[in-house]
Amino acid sequence: MSRVVLGGWLSNSAPPLLERAIRAYRGLDLGESGSRSEPRQRLPKRAKTLNAVELERIREGYAAGATTADLGRQFGVDRQTIQRKLRAMGVRMYGSPLTPDEVEEASRLYEAGNPVATVAAVLGRGESGVRNALIRAGVKQRDTHGRELAV
Repeated sequence: MSRVVLGGWLSNSAPPLLERAIRAYRGLDLGESGSRSEPRQRLPKRAKTLNAVELERIREGYAAGATTADLGRQFGVDRQTIQRKLRAMGVRMYGSPLTPDEVEEASRLYEAGNPVATVAAVLGRGESGVRNALIRAGVKQRDTHGRELAV
């Protein structure tokens, strides 16, 4: 049977060598080597302001299909800043829910016999978003052959 030693130089109770090394490092005077002996104070970053030309380029880039993360990297700001600026300019964000008017139009087009793909294309929205909005609105769904689905 082996014995377990709960103390000694391999235990975690008091690592004297490490403590001495840390004390010695903190006591170093690095002097002329370029490093400071005092910690550097961090200065707060100043937020970048986007001018009108940059905002227009952001709007055009988003309309062309660029993501907010890509635009943020390109203009040196956070993606959430890009989203905030686009919303302030009245740009509809990808993935935003359908408005009540869009749901009403989608219901009318779908009940007229158009497939979800066509309704989505007319509204300029994604198929899954339109389908989910129709389901939430209580519109009866059809299969791919136009037959009403049994729920």
